[in-house]
Order: sequence, then C-alpha cells, then structure tokens
Amino acid sequence: KLDQVKKQFLKNYSHKSSDYVLVPLQVPDDTNVVNCSRFNNGMQEFIDFIDSSYSVQERVVFKPHPKDFYSCNYVYHGREVSDLPFLELLQHAKHVHGITSSTLFEAVMAGVDVIFEGNSLLSKHVGNHQKLLAGMVDRQASITESDLAYWLDKYSHVSL
Repeated sequence: KLDQVKKQFLKNYSHKSSDYVLVPLQVPDDTNVVNCSRFNNGMQEFIDFIDSSYSVQERVVFKPHPKDFYSCNYVYHGREVSDLPFLELLQHAKHVHGITSSTLFEAVMAGVDVIFEGNSLLSKHVGNHQKLLAGMVDRQASITESDLAYWLDKYSHVSL
C-alpha cells in the first residue's frame, strides 16, 4: 500500500540536485509548534534559530506556510524565501530542516533527509520511517465511508 501511495503522491517528483537546505515554516499558533517544540514564540524564533545554525555561505531556502499572514513581516536574515510548491522545492534540497510540519512526512516519503526540531511521530521513530509510513497508510480510511460498522471494525474492539 505504501508503494502505491508513494507512486501516486510522487508521480511527477524526482530528486535532481542537493543545492540547499529547505526550511518549511508553519503557522505560528499551530498546536504542534506550541505544544511539541521549543519555538513557543512563533516562526521568527525558528527563523533566527535556523539562521544561526548554518553558515552564511550555506544556502538556506525558507518556505513560508501559505496561511501564515505574518510571513511577510519576518526577518529572514538575507536568506532566500520561496512560495513555490513544496515538492518542487524538495527536488533540489540536500535536506529539510523543520519542526513538525506535514511536509516533513512528504520529504521522508520522497527519501530526502530531514532534521526535526519538534516532537512528532517522525522524530520519535528515526530509523523506522518506512515502517511508520506503512503503518499510517495501512490505517487510512476513506473519508466517504459512512457505515458505522466499518469504522468500529477498523478502529476498535467493538462490533455491532
């Protein structure tokens, strides 16, 4: 099942080069950022951390979250900022450095190395990412399924 999902999701994707560090940003009040990371003061704090983590010669590309209305006010310290689609940017990333973004799952699925700054399933299962993704895919259910017996059978020990 995981191979089918990868094939569909990564249909037009190919890793072409390793030109930069890709940094996906999140909305500042994302529950996972606030509760599962040390960046409780928003994305500027994370941007500052990333900037201090890489030399000025290292190419870093920030990808603001499309729903973060504050992203135009951040100080990016002269680093690049892109609004290109994540998978397009991923094609040229040497690795992805993020907090808990769902884009980190996409990078793992594409086989690109990821550095995690937040507590998430991915950060807790380093070395077992493919098994984690396979388990997640296996537990997927159709959002159009309306039969209660289906949901109970799939996700509980209760039967009708």
